[in-house]
Amino acid sequence: MTDAREAGAVVGADGPSYGIEGLTRGEVVQLRSAAATDPGLVLAALENLGERDTRRLYTNRLVDDVLLYEFTGVRRRRTGARHDSALR
Repeated sequence: MTDAREAGAVVGADGPSYGIEGLTRGEVVQLRSAAATDPGLVLAALENLGERDTRRLYTNRLVDDVLLYEFTGVRRRRTGARHDSALR
């Protein structure tokens, strides 16, 4: 039996969850893809997971871009072939 009071455990409707450690690789890919079109997911993760785990989940670049836009309204200019449509 797992104790929900363990460090890092979050109790949800389905029992304890262990933040991003409990996510599969496929779930991480899906969340990153979703955040590319919905920056609100990154902001919600910052509130619920904290900055360290949000950066681990969504990458430093995406978190930086979302925060830059959220607090300044400035969108970072993209270079190269890779473009993130989340912040256009």
